[in-house]
Amino acid sequence: MKQGVKYALRVVLGVLFIFSALAKLISVDQFEIYIFGFRLFGLGLSYLIARAIIVMELALGILLILNLNSQAIYVTSFLVLAFFTLFLIGLTIAGNRDSCHCFGEMMEMNPIHSLLKNIALIVILRLSAGLKSFRIPYKPLWHTLIIVGSIAAVFIISPPDNWRYEQYSQSTTISEKALHDALTKGLLPADLLEGEKVVCFVSVTCQYCLMAAQKIAILRSKEDFSNGELTVVFGQGNIERDPSEFLEESGLDYERYLFLDASPFLRITGGTMPLTIVLNEGKIMAKYGYRDIR
Repeated sequence: MKQGVKYALRVVLGVLFIFSALAKLISVDQFEIYIFGFRLFGLGLSYLIARAIIVMELALGILLILNLNSQAIYVTSFLVLAFFTLFLIGLTIAGNRDSCHCFGEMMEMNPIHSLLKNIALIVILRLSAGLKSFRIPYKPLWHTLIIVGSIAAVFIISPPDNWRYEQYSQSTTISEKALHDALTKGLLPADLLEGEKVVCFVSVTCQYCLMAAQKIAILRSKEDFSNGELTVVFGQGNIERDPSEFLEESGLDYERYLFLDASPFLRITGGTMPLTIVLNEGKIMAKYGYRDIR
């Protein structure tokens, strides 16, 4: 096979790696929760792993296109694809059919689809074997710049939430007066004033509300969050929607759910959702938005 054809195949691979990285970066919140959902890593480490994978794909894609060190990039690409192929085989054997976020939220692919995609990429990579490197001076410097630049770009565009927990916490607000009024008027259950309770104020249609609920569900399963009885409070708009799908996807071990009229709901939350509070004998012990859940 001619060198030009082999290089064209490398470019195709490089573009796909870059596309995969950018697609994950755009929907990095969902990708973080996907990794955290395996319950193998803490939340902070899941943030870093998500970005490390994005950095690796971005840098590898650029290096494939620039063809600075053909053999080294060939071996690295093969090892990366082999690792993720084995991972996908494991998911398939385990019966996992969830989207594996290969292309973020832009293209949903279950493990079987992604496995077939990876096999096709390995075939393309194999066909490009024997490509000669371009003669470019200062190759080690270019490698360093690409890797460092990829790391900087990803972490500047999307710094991990745990780097700015305190900043996010300052913007998480709740009206204690509105909450007290809702409790005294019977709009919220009176037993929320007894013992330790967790209350999640969410909307059925809010994507970040669902992701916040998933974070809390995983944290509670790892005993890294309050284990108080959990109440889900949905803001009730003009049309009351069935929350069963939301609750099932969230994985929350909730005690009950209820709907609260829009007016008191907005007064309590200030119109910002999701909002999660931890109560102890009716006193607010902690409050979280989406980004500062921990």
